[in-house]
Amino acid sequence: MPKLEPLWALDPVLYLILQRYPILRFGARSESVGKDYDPAFEEKRQTAEEESKAYRDELEQLPTVELKARIADARKREAEIIAASKKRLEDERFYNQPESTADFKYWAKLSYWSIEEIVALSLGRDPRKVNWQSIGRFHLESEFVAEYSQRNTIVSRAKTMGQLWERTIPNVAVAWARRMRLEIPDQLAAEIDALGTQVADWKSLFDQQQEAFSNLSASLAEEREKYLRAMKENSKFQEEYSAKANGTIAGYQTLVESLKAKNKELSEAPDRLQKDEANSGKRDIGARERDSLLKLVIGMAMGGYGFNPTMARNSATADIETDLAIRGIPLDADTIRKYLNEAKALLPGDLPE
Repeated sequence: MPKLEPLWALDPVLYLILQRYPILRFGARSESVGKDYDPAFEEKRQTAEEESKAYRDELEQLPTVELKARIADARKREAEIIAASKKRLEDERFYNQPESTADFKYWAKLSYWSIEEIVALSLGRDPRKVNWQSIGRFHLESEFVAEYSQRNTIVSRAKTMGQLWERTIPNVAVAWARRMRLEIPDQLAAEIDALGTQVADWKSLFDQQQEAFSNLSASLAEEREKYLRAMKENSKFQEEYSAKANGTIAGYQTLVESLKAKNKELSEAPDRLQKDEANSGKRDIGARERDSLLKLVIGMAMGGYGFNPTMARNSATADIETDLAIRGIPLDADTIRKYLNEAKALLPGDLPE
């Protein structure tokens, strides 16, 4: 369903006319209506209708800014009138009349209050006259009834959670209301105090003890966490120190083994030197034997293959290579030529050509 626009938005001129001449809201009535016909009313209405024509002309000639200003003033006056009317109507309702005020002396003497009695008394009303059954129908149009409804919800949920009971001792109920910062009549608490009953909030005391216990538990948990953290850090330090020490020991062991090897090498050095000196003589004998073998090779090459040491190129080299390969002891021509050339140096200088 589309939202209806207010009259001041739909027809600003008509809105201002009806604000000045509210009688025009009512239609004209003829004498045929009978007992509802009022000549004086009809005369006033006709006069207002005539005057409104001139007022309409005035409004229609106004600049837009001026017209909007008049509308704003009219709406403000209308809101004030409506608020005053609502307040007057609210003040006239039975729950705001003196006879609905609670007799605090009487209610302070009772051994317990019901949930609905706590709500009414916290608002200063007599629960026997002011209760949801008697005032619920005004819920949408009364600020007092709206406040009553909200407090009823708060109190009912407090009962559900065990903070209040269906039958609650008055001093406990007043203490609970103060803790919840619900305004209550000072006279109600004064009457309870006058009976020698201490208004003690057991729930607040319990909460304070719980808070102290929680703080102590938190403090102990924090200290325990610090201790465990210190132990863990100390264990980590020991592990790191142990690993470092083990690494150092391993390094020392490696160094010791290296020094031992060097020492052994140095201790064996004289023996090696003696062996080297002894082996040097053997190498001289090997050189003589090598010369003898070269002489044997050059002699066999000259006698068996016709090798001519005075010639740069000899077919004997290829023949020797072939015979060695046939007998399964291959040797390349360059190697054969190398040893034959070395053997030439051992030949006497007066060889026949």
